[in-house]
Amino acid sequence: MVVPFLRPLFFRLELRIIGAIQRSGLITIVQNIYNRQANNAALLALLDSRTTLIEARVAAGNEMIQQCCQMLSAVHEMPLHLAPMEARLSDGTRMHLAPVEARLIDLARRLENSNRDIQSQLSQIDKGLDASAQAVAAQGMGIQALPGHLDRIQAEVATQSLELQALPGHLGRIQAGINQSLGRQVIYLADGFVAIRTPLEWVLLPNEEAAFIAHFANGFSLHEPGTIGVIQKVLAPGDIALDVGAHVGLLTIPMARSVGLTGRVLAIEPVTRSIDALRLATQLNDVWRQVEIVQGAIADKAGASEFYLGANSMLGSVAINSETGEGYEVKTFTIDDVTQHLPRVDVVKLDIEGAELLALAGMGELIARSPKLMIVAEFTPAHLRKMNVTPEDWFGKFSDHGFKFSYAISETSGVCTPIDDIASLRETVSVNVVFCQSAERASVLPMTS
Repeated sequence: MVVPFLRPLFFRLELRIIGAIQRSGLITIVQNIYNRQANNAALLALLDSRTTLIEARVAAGNEMIQQCCQMLSAVHEMPLHLAPMEARLSDGTRMHLAPVEARLIDLARRLENSNRDIQSQLSQIDKGLDASAQAVAAQGMGIQALPGHLDRIQAEVATQSLELQALPGHLGRIQAGINQSLGRQVIYLADGFVAIRTPLEWVLLPNEEAAFIAHFANGFSLHEPGTIGVIQKVLAPGDIALDVGAHVGLLTIPMARSVGLTGRVLAIEPVTRSIDALRLATQLNDVWRQVEIVQGAIADKAGASEFYLGANSMLGSVAINSETGEGYEVKTFTIDDVTQHLPRVDVVKLDIEGAELLALAGMGELIARSPKLMIVAEFTPAHLRKMNVTPEDWFGKFSDHGFKFSYAISETSGVCTPIDDIASLRETVSVNVVFCQSAERASVLPMTS
């Protein structure tokens, strides 16, 4: 059902489509082609009739020229015939014949002038016929080019048809986005938190995180939708997942829904304000029963470490962060330390801003008892440079721990692409990578075709 206030939009779109078709001039072009064909036919008929008339006039002119030539010949021969008679004429007779001679001479001159005029007219007629032939040839070339013009017009019409066919889909997506925006809610809670309802979950954010609030409240933004889709496809009810760097639970909540009440999600986060938001989010999304929250930072050994603040609460890390240089001490432990009570883990998500290899160094025991373990780690070259780690070293460490199969996740399509050339990722800003220990385990991933 179309939202009522969309009807004027659809009406205006319809008018714009009709106007676009009219402005494109397709109807006028087709009409002009048919008119041109009719004009060409009429022109050819006219040229045929004129050619017939000209040919008749040329024939008459040729006949007249022949008669004139015969008369001229007779006039020129007349002195030869008259010469013997002239000797026998008397002076009086010559006087009477003088006007006749003058008239004959004048007639000869006029005949010669007429001959020249007829020749000139015939020359002009020949030129006219040549011009007419050229015009007919040009018209013929135009007619021969008509199929090409018609093909181009047909292609343009086909393109317009495809665009019109795609229009309902565009309008459907617009309406879906509007419906989604209408369903988006922002609620200000006590203790300085803001709850935002998204298509996937209720997101809880501290009210000082203005950028995050604007991001999620704009009506269409989500956080790493491709990665969420991959994790949801991989996890099944009863599975166990580990969310390292859980922040406010943007991936913890989808994980918890996927594993269900029979599964388990262990969420680890060092920032107190984010922990409070995460706890509220599990309650508001009704997944608190299957989520265990641990405050602290994952490292390669247990103890304490300086935790460096980032530009926002999502970007803090035990890795050196040059953005602010500020930090405070946090409790640290290894993944093996916090998972001793778990029989296995099926998926580990690492979003710890360059400290992934520290986490990997402290999870040997978990890897040994989790043969189907899959790791989703954020690869960000800028973070690795702060730790003096190259992309080759980063991927190499995962391979050394048995994770020899790696795939890049597309956040827009949600599909995974095998990583064959590590060097090609050097200019990547950030991408989530799935690591598997076997091709069989990787077969459950949504792959590119």
